[in-house]
Amino acid sequence: MNEKSLTQTASKQPRPQSEPATGSPPKSSFKHPHSRQTTSVSVRPSPSVVRSVSLSQMLKLGKVIVPDIDVVTLRLEEFCISRMEWLEPFEVSLSLERKPFANGAFREAFLAKSIAGVPEGKYVLTKYLEGEKKGIEALFQSIELQTRKSVQLNALARNFAQSMASEVQASEFGETFIYGKVYDSSLNGEPVTLENHLDSGFEKFINNTGEVCVRPEDASELSLKTETFVHYTFQKSNQQLMVTDIQGVNYSLCDPELATAELADPDDQAIRFCTGNLSDTAIKSFLTCHECNRYCEMLKLSKQQ
Repeated sequence: MNEKSLTQTASKQPRPQSEPATGSPPKSSFKHPHSRQTTSVSVRPSPSVVRSVSLSQMLKLGKVIVPDIDVVTLRLEEFCISRMEWLEPFEVSLSLERKPFANGAFREAFLAKSIAGVPEGKYVLTKYLEGEKKGIEALFQSIELQTRKSVQLNALARNFAQSMASEVQASEFGETFIYGKVYDSSLNGEPVTLENHLDSGFEKFINNTGEVCVRPEDASELSLKTETFVHYTFQKSNQQLMVTDIQGVNYSLCDPELATAELADPDDQAIRFCTGNLSDTAIKSFLTCHECNRYCEMLKLSKQQ
Protein backbone atom coordinates (compact mmCIF):
# COMPACT_ATOMS: atom_id res chain seq x y z
CA MET A 1 0.00 0.00 0.00
CA ASN A 2 1.30 3.43 -0.92
CA GLU A 3 0.86 6.07 1.73
CA LYS A 4 0.66 9.77 0.93
CA SER A 5 2.23 12.21 3.34
CA LEU A 6 0.51 15.51 3.88
CA THR A 7 2.75 18.48 4.43
CA GLN A 8 1.52 21.47 6.28
CA THR A 9 3.37 24.74 5.89
CA ALA A 10 3.39 27.38 8.57
CA SER A 11 4.03 31.01 7.61
CA LYS A 12 5.46 33.40 10.16
CA GLN A 13 5.88 37.06 9.30
CA PRO A 14 8.13 39.22 11.54
CA ARG A 15 6.16 42.02 13.12
CA PRO A 16 7.61 45.53 12.83
CA GLN A 17 8.44 46.89 16.26
CA SER A 18 6.33 49.98 16.93
CA GLU A 19 7.82 52.85 18.84
CA PRO A 20 6.14 53.84 22.09
CA ALA A 21 3.93 56.91 22.00
CA THR A 22 5.31 60.13 23.44
CA GLY A 23 4.91 60.30 27.17
CA SER A 24 4.03 56.63 27.58
CA PRO A 25 6.43 54.47 29.58
CA PRO A 26 8.53 52.01 27.65
CA LYS A 27 7.44 48.37 27.82
CA SER A 28 9.52 46.22 30.09
CA SER A 29 11.67 43.57 28.41
CA PHE A 30 11.75 41.45 31.59
CA LYS A 31 10.28 37.93 31.25
CA HIS A 32 9.39 35.77 34.18
CA PRO A 33 11.60 32.67 34.15
CA HIS A 34 8.55 30.38 34.45
CA SER A 35 6.31 32.14 31.98
CA ARG A 36 5.10 30.10 28.98
CA GLN A 37 6.08 31.47 25.61
CA THR A 38 3.75 30.80 22.70
CA THR A 39 4.19 31.20 19.00
CA SER A 40 1.31 32.10 16.78
CA VAL A 41 1.29 29.80 13.73
CA SER A 42 -1.03 30.15 10.81
CA VAL A 43 -1.75 26.72 9.26
CA ARG A 44 -3.10 26.70 5.77
CA PRO A 45 -4.79 23.37 4.91
CA SER A 46 -3.46 21.60 1.85
CA PRO A 47 -5.87 21.59 -1.04
CA SER A 48 -7.42 18.16 -1.71
CA VAL A 49 -9.73 16.71 -4.33
CA VAL A 50 -12.92 15.18 -2.94
CA ARG A 51 -13.43 11.72 -4.44
CA SER A 52 -16.73 11.20 -6.18
CA VAL A 53 -18.72 8.31 -4.64
CA SER A 54 -21.25 6.53 -6.85
CA LEU A 55 -24.72 5.60 -5.61
CA SER A 56 -23.89 1.88 -5.63
CA GLN A 57 -20.84 2.59 -3.47
CA MET A 58 -22.90 4.68 -1.08
CA LEU A 59 -25.37 1.83 -0.62
CA LYS A 60 -22.54 -0.68 -0.25
CA LEU A 61 -21.29 1.29 2.75
CA GLY A 62 -24.53 0.36 4.48
CA LYS A 63 -23.09 -3.12 5.00
CA VAL A 64 -19.87 -4.12 6.75
CA ILE A 65 -16.94 -4.33 4.34
CA VAL A 66 -14.83 -7.22 5.57
CA PRO A 67 -11.05 -6.55 5.57
CA ASP A 68 -8.91 -8.58 3.16
CA ILE A 69 -6.37 -9.35 5.88
CA ASP A 70 -6.26 -10.59 9.45
CA VAL A 71 -3.67 -9.70 12.05
CA VAL A 72 -2.54 -12.98 13.64
CA THR A 73 -0.11 -14.06 16.33
CA LEU A 74 1.72 -17.36 15.83
CA ARG A 75 4.05 -19.43 17.99
CA LEU A 76 6.79 -20.66 15.65
CA GLU A 77 8.94 -23.73 16.20
CA GLU A 78 12.18 -24.45 14.34
CA PHE A 79 13.81 -27.86 13.97
CA CYS A 80 17.58 -27.83 14.60
CA ILE A 81 19.22 -30.60 12.60
CA SER A 82 22.60 -30.28 14.32
CA ARG A 83 20.95 -31.00 17.68
CA MET A 84 18.19 -33.22 16.24
CA GLU A 85 15.54 -31.47 18.31
CA TRP A 86 12.86 -28.81 18.20
CA LEU A 87 13.89 -25.42 19.54
CA GLU A 88 11.97 -23.27 22.01
CA PRO A 89 8.95 -21.62 20.32
CA PHE A 90 8.77 -17.85 19.85
CA GLU A 91 5.91 -15.49 19.02
CA VAL A 92 5.47 -13.43 15.87
CA SER A 93 2.78 -11.07 14.59
CA LEU A 94 1.76 -11.06 10.95
CA SER A 95 -0.79 -9.51 8.62
CA LEU A 96 -2.29 -12.47 6.78
CA GLU A 97 -4.32 -12.37 3.58
CA ARG A 98 -7.61 -14.25 3.82
CA LYS A 99 -7.57 -15.69 0.32
CA PRO A 100 -4.87 -18.13 -0.87
CA PHE A 101 -2.64 -16.97 -3.70
CA ALA A 102 -1.67 -20.51 -4.77
CA ASN A 103 -2.88 -24.11 -4.46
CA GLY A 104 -0.83 -27.29 -4.75
CA ALA A 105 -1.80 -30.95 -4.80
CA PHE A 106 -2.13 -31.10 -1.00
CA ARG A 107 -1.78 -27.57 0.37
CA GLU A 108 -2.83 -23.98 -0.15
CA ALA A 109 -0.61 -20.94 0.37
CA PHE A 110 -1.44 -17.55 1.89
CA LEU A 111 0.65 -14.38 1.69
CA ALA A 112 1.69 -12.78 4.98
CA LYS A 113 3.75 -9.74 6.02
CA SER A 114 5.82 -9.32 9.14
CA ILE A 115 4.63 -7.01 11.90
CA ALA A 116 6.89 -8.17 14.75
CA GLY A 117 9.05 -11.11 15.80
CA VAL A 118 10.62 -11.94 12.41
CA PRO A 119 12.61 -9.87 9.90
CA GLU A 120 10.59 -7.44 7.80
CA GLY A 121 9.30 -8.84 4.54
CA LYS A 122 6.83 -11.21 2.89
CA TYR A 123 6.14 -14.74 4.11
CA VAL A 124 4.11 -17.72 2.97
CA LEU A 125 1.78 -19.56 5.32
CA THR A 126 0.69 -22.99 4.11
CA LYS A 127 -1.95 -25.40 5.35
CA TYR A 128 -3.43 -28.63 4.05
CA LEU A 129 -6.51 -28.60 1.84
CA GLU A 130 -9.71 -29.76 3.52
CA GLY A 131 -10.34 -32.37 0.84
CA GLU A 132 -6.93 -33.99 1.39
CA LYS A 133 -6.94 -34.22 5.17
CA LYS A 134 -8.70 -37.58 5.55
CA GLY A 135 -6.34 -39.30 3.13
CA ILE A 136 -3.30 -37.80 4.86
CA GLU A 137 -4.57 -38.83 8.29
CA ALA A 138 -5.11 -42.40 7.07
CA LEU A 139 -1.46 -42.63 5.97
CA PHE A 140 0.30 -40.41 8.50
CA GLN A 141 -1.90 -40.59 11.64
CA SER A 142 -2.46 -36.84 11.92
CA ILE A 143 -2.05 -33.55 10.07
CA GLU A 144 0.12 -32.26 12.91
CA LEU A 145 2.64 -35.11 12.54
CA GLN A 146 2.69 -34.66 8.77
CA THR A 147 3.31 -30.92 9.14
CA ARG A 148 6.18 -31.46 11.55
CA LYS A 149 7.74 -34.02 9.22
CA SER A 150 7.57 -31.50 6.36
CA VAL A 151 9.59 -29.04 8.48
CA GLN A 152 12.13 -31.76 9.31
CA LEU A 153 12.31 -32.67 5.61
CA ASN A 154 13.11 -29.07 4.69
CA ALA A 155 15.81 -28.96 7.38
CA LEU A 156 17.45 -32.02 5.81
CA ALA A 157 17.28 -30.59 2.27
CA ARG A 158 18.75 -27.34 3.62
CA ASN A 159 21.58 -29.29 5.25
CA PHE A 160 22.31 -31.11 1.97
CA ALA A 161 22.53 -27.75 0.14
CA GLN A 162 24.89 -26.32 2.77
CA SER A 163 27.00 -29.48 2.68
CA MET A 164 27.36 -29.38 -1.11
CA ALA A 165 28.32 -25.69 -0.98
CA SER A 166 31.10 -26.50 1.50
CA GLU A 167 32.57 -29.18 -0.77
CA VAL A 168 32.97 -27.15 -3.97
CA GLN A 169 35.44 -24.51 -5.06
CA ALA A 170 33.32 -21.38 -5.48
CA SER A 171 35.68 -19.95 -8.10
CA GLU A 172 35.20 -23.04 -10.24
CA PHE A 173 31.69 -24.28 -9.44
CA GLY A 174 30.04 -20.88 -9.06
CA GLU A 175 26.83 -20.22 -7.14
CA THR A 176 25.20 -22.99 -5.12
CA PHE A 177 21.70 -23.59 -3.77
CA ILE A 178 20.07 -22.48 -0.54
CA TYR A 179 16.86 -23.46 1.22
CA GLY A 180 15.29 -21.03 3.67
CA LYS A 181 14.05 -22.02 7.10
CA VAL A 182 10.54 -23.39 7.52
CA TYR A 183 8.70 -23.08 10.83
CA ASP A 184 5.96 -25.21 12.36
CA SER A 185 2.95 -23.50 13.95
CA SER A 186 -0.83 -23.64 14.30
CA LEU A 187 -3.56 -21.16 13.39
CA ASN A 188 -7.03 -21.50 14.88
CA GLY A 189 -6.10 -25.01 16.00
CA GLU A 190 -4.97 -26.02 12.51
CA PRO A 191 -1.33 -27.04 11.79
CA VAL A 192 0.47 -24.63 9.43
CA THR A 193 3.97 -23.81 8.26
CA LEU A 194 5.62 -20.44 7.67
CA GLU A 195 8.56 -19.59 5.41
CA ASN A 196 10.01 -16.70 3.40
CA HIS A 197 8.22 -15.71 0.22
CA LEU A 198 10.18 -15.98 -3.02
CA ASP A 199 9.54 -13.30 -5.64
CA SER A 200 8.56 -13.80 -9.27
CA GLY A 201 10.48 -15.99 -11.67
CA PHE A 202 9.50 -19.29 -10.04
CA GLU A 203 10.64 -22.41 -11.93
CA LYS A 204 10.39 -26.17 -11.44
CA PHE A 205 13.41 -28.19 -12.56
CA ILE A 206 12.76 -31.72 -11.27
CA ASN A 207 9.42 -33.26 -10.23
CA ASN A 208 8.85 -35.40 -7.16
CA THR A 209 8.47 -38.25 -9.65
CA GLY A 210 12.18 -37.89 -10.39
CA GLU A 211 11.45 -36.63 -13.89
CA VAL A 212 13.75 -33.85 -15.14
CA CYS A 213 11.57 -30.98 -16.42
CA VAL A 214 14.20 -29.28 -18.61
CA ARG A 215 14.99 -30.89 -21.95
CA PRO A 216 18.70 -31.57 -22.60
CA GLU A 217 18.78 -29.10 -25.50
CA ASP A 218 17.39 -26.37 -23.22
CA ALA A 219 19.69 -27.09 -20.28
CA SER A 220 21.34 -24.14 -18.55
CA GLU A 221 23.99 -23.85 -15.86
CA LEU A 222 21.20 -23.59 -13.29
CA SER A 223 19.26 -26.64 -14.49
CA LEU A 224 22.44 -28.75 -14.75
CA LYS A 225 23.31 -27.84 -11.17
CA THR A 226 19.87 -28.92 -9.95
CA GLU A 227 20.53 -32.38 -11.41
CA THR A 228 23.94 -32.41 -9.76
CA PHE A 229 22.35 -31.49 -6.43
CA VAL A 230 19.86 -34.37 -6.63
CA HIS A 231 22.67 -36.75 -7.61
CA TYR A 232 24.75 -35.43 -4.69
CA THR A 233 21.98 -36.10 -2.15
CA PHE A 234 21.66 -39.67 -3.39
CA GLN A 235 25.38 -40.34 -3.07
CA LYS A 236 25.73 -38.43 0.22
CA SER A 237 22.99 -40.60 1.78
CA ASN A 238 24.69 -43.81 0.65
CA GLN A 239 21.93 -44.25 -1.94
CA GLN A 240 19.22 -44.39 0.71
CA LEU A 241 17.32 -41.23 -0.23
CA MET A 242 17.14 -38.43 -2.77
CA VAL A 243 15.88 -34.84 -2.60
CA THR A 244 13.28 -34.31 -5.33
CA ASP A 245 10.77 -31.63 -6.37
CA ILE A 246 13.51 -29.11 -7.09
CA GLN A 247 11.90 -25.71 -7.59
CA GLY A 248 12.36 -22.07 -6.70
CA VAL A 249 13.70 -18.74 -7.90
CA ASN A 250 17.23 -18.95 -9.30
CA TYR A 251 19.38 -20.53 -6.57
CA SER A 252 16.81 -20.07 -3.80
CA LEU A 253 14.87 -23.33 -3.54
CA CYS A 254 11.73 -24.24 -1.61
CA ASP A 255 9.13 -26.93 -0.93
CA PRO A 256 11.29 -30.05 -1.48
CA GLU A 257 10.25 -33.69 -1.27
CA LEU A 258 12.31 -36.73 -0.35
CA ALA A 259 12.24 -40.11 -2.07
CA THR A 260 13.55 -42.99 0.04
CA ALA A 261 14.90 -46.35 -1.13
CA GLU A 262 12.55 -48.00 1.38
CA LEU A 263 9.15 -46.35 1.68
CA ALA A 264 8.31 -47.57 5.20
CA ASP A 265 10.35 -47.62 8.38
CA PRO A 266 11.11 -51.28 9.24
CA ASP A 267 10.47 -50.70 12.96
CA ASP A 268 6.85 -49.54 12.79
CA GLN A 269 6.04 -49.59 9.05
CA ALA A 270 5.28 -45.85 9.13
CA ILE A 271 5.77 -44.08 5.80
CA ARG A 272 8.96 -42.06 5.84
CA PHE A 273 8.78 -38.31 5.33
CA CYS A 274 5.74 -36.91 3.50
CA THR A 275 3.01 -37.43 0.95
CA GLY A 276 5.36 -36.68 -1.96
CA ASN A 277 7.67 -39.63 -1.18
CA LEU A 278 7.46 -41.80 -4.30
CA SER A 279 10.28 -44.00 -3.03
CA ASP A 280 12.37 -46.07 -5.44
CA THR A 281 10.03 -45.22 -8.33
CA ALA A 282 11.20 -41.60 -8.23
CA ILE A 283 14.83 -42.60 -7.65
CA LYS A 284 14.87 -44.91 -10.68
CA SER A 285 13.09 -42.30 -12.80
CA PHE A 286 15.71 -39.65 -12.03
CA LEU A 287 18.65 -41.99 -12.62
CA THR A 288 17.15 -42.90 -16.00
CA CYS A 289 16.79 -39.22 -17.01
CA HIS A 290 20.04 -37.93 -15.53
CA GLU A 291 23.30 -37.68 -17.43
CA CYS A 292 26.30 -36.64 -15.37
CA ASN A 293 27.65 -33.22 -16.31
CA ARG A 294 30.72 -31.13 -15.51
CA TYR A 295 29.29 -30.15 -12.11
CA CYS A 296 28.91 -33.81 -11.15
CA GLU A 297 32.56 -34.27 -12.13
CA MET A 298 33.65 -31.32 -9.96
CA LEU A 299 32.05 -33.07 -6.97
CA LYS A 300 33.51 -36.42 -8.03
CA LEU A 301 30.07 -38.04 -8.06
CA SER A 302 29.90 -41.65 -9.18
CA LYS A 303 28.08 -42.35 -12.42
CA GLN A 304 24.93 -44.33 -11.71
CA GLN A 305 23.95 -47.32 -13.77
